[in-house]
Amino acid sequence: MNDVVYVDTRTKWMVVEDKLMICWTKCPLYKKCSSHYGSDCKKMGGTEIPKIKG
Repeated sequence: MNDVVYVDTRTKWMVVEDKLMICWTKCPLYKKCSSHYGSDCKKMGGTEIPKIKG
């Protein structure tokens, strides 16, 4: 079986911007969230638990 490894060669600001866009467009808690994990967020199917401002 072949293992495929995806390597993201974009600059760091592009990766950060993509994570913010995922949160901004798909998450209803965007304004209350302080972590903005993007696709790594538990709400988006990832494993990271978001930090919500009180």
